[in-house]
Amino acid sequence: MARWAGELEFEFQGDDEAGSFVATGKITQFLRNHLAKGEVQQAARLYESAGPDTATVLIDEAKSASSNTQKNLADMFVLARDFANAARVYEMAKRFADAAKYHEQGRNFDAAARCYEKEGDVAKAAAAYEKAGKIDQALALYQQAGALDAQAECLARAQRFYEAAAIYQKQNNVRSEVEMLRLVPVTDPSRIAAVKRLAEMLARYGHMDQAARLLMETVQQVEAAKNNHDLHLLLIQILEAMGKHDYAARVRNYMAAQLPGGTVQQKQLTATAGQAPPVAVSVGAPAAVAVQAPPVVVMSPSAPPGPEAGPSVGFGSATASFAPPPPEAAQKSPISDPFDSLSDPFGGGGARQEQQVDAYAQLKAIPIFGELNITDMKDLHRICQDVVHQPNQVVIEQGVRGLGLFVILAGQVQVQRVDPSGATTPLATLGAGTYLGEMSLIDDAPTSARVVALTPLRSLFISRERFDHFTYSHETAALRIHRLFNKTLAERLRQANLRK
Repeated sequence: MARWAGELEFEFQGDDEAGSFVATGKITQFLRNHLAKGEVQQAARLYESAGPDTATVLIDEAKSASSNTQKNLADMFVLARDFANAARVYEMAKRFADAAKYHEQGRNFDAAARCYEKEGDVAKAAAAYEKAGKIDQALALYQQAGALDAQAECLARAQRFYEAAAIYQKQNNVRSEVEMLRLVPVTDPSRIAAVKRLAEMLARYGHMDQAARLLMETVQQVEAAKNNHDLHLLLIQILEAMGKHDYAARVRNYMAAQLPGGTVQQKQLTATAGQAPPVAVSVGAPAAVAVQAPPVVVMSPSAPPGPEAGPSVGFGSATASFAPPPPEAAQKSPISDPFDSLSDPFGGGGARQEQQVDAYAQLKAIPIFGELNITDMKDLHRICQDVVHQPNQVVIEQGVRGLGLFVILAGQVQVQRVDPSGATTPLATLGAGTYLGEMSLIDDAPTSARVVALTPLRSLFISRERFDHFTYSHETAALRIHRLFNKTLAERLRQANLRK
């Protein structure tokens, strides 16, 4: 039994109780007619009721069709929400940007990356390869694009922490480098290099007691470090710089007695005993250590001075003797992590930090980030930059696309309304612990006010571009952020209506 519905013929299949109407093969011809006339919407409505074989027939025919017919077919698939087939036809028509977009919609990130490469968009191709799980291809393209931030984040997500730390070191991003170094597993071959680098950084910033403790615990607890000359030499140099000559002597004696080539090392160490260490770990000469200051995007003629911290010597009886534990003890207990005993070496202390807020806590308190888990929050915090402004410098201009989110760590700003004549009206004064521009991370609307620094200003900043990459690579986080963004926007609109 056949029945007509509009222009389609349907055939009833099955018994009287369990049967259903199914579109007949004539649908393909109807679709051809609509597409030839450019009637894409009508074609999409018909296609939505078609069987799965219809797309295969149309795509096969499109291989020899005109570019206009190919475009109409792809547009039909888009309207019908058949993104995978839309991408196939766009790629066939060499419209690679459109093909990549809809391959992403269809969750085929490998194909999307291929199309982005053909389009010449290396950065997007890299991001798509990363989502497809092809990390090495993604890294190669990030490197080609000069996208160091994205390259480092990709390495971090792939748990290649030491490689990520090396990139952050190139960027002078101390906060992120330290985080990556501390995440290198005890059993990782790069662990010793990570410990050495972190110990040098601790010494550079005046935390020589923590540097020495980290080195001591590492050479005692990590099997691969017990015979490592570099770690022992650095430990001796730091102990000498702290004035702990008796401890340094014990390490020398251990090296001479236990380490391969210890006699040669002993001669070298004896010659330098009581002298300034070869690497400058004392606070008075930090410039000699190959460690840079924390990352600061300078938006002013000069940045505030770096932290000034003196050495804190606090060795207890646990360090009165130096000798690695016996092998049987190491076998009876699991490997401990020397980094676990470290306090945050760069996050507190000093006069400058006392006037600042806890940047991570303040970022976490922003409403649109209220549902992010700890991993996503740490990733978000890692893409932030420290920025500084001088008094009277414009932080956010009125009537332009927003730059991104600013979390004020120290200083004050004034929010101003600028009228068409250029006259300004102060609206509010904001200080440490407040934030600005969070809506610009998602909304393209022009800014509604100007923000000017009243004092020297230091902020945590997330650019729109970095945030876009974050949301692309953190889908669950992106969904939560957008949901809370919409909720926040609705609440602001509700409050605005109440004030009318």
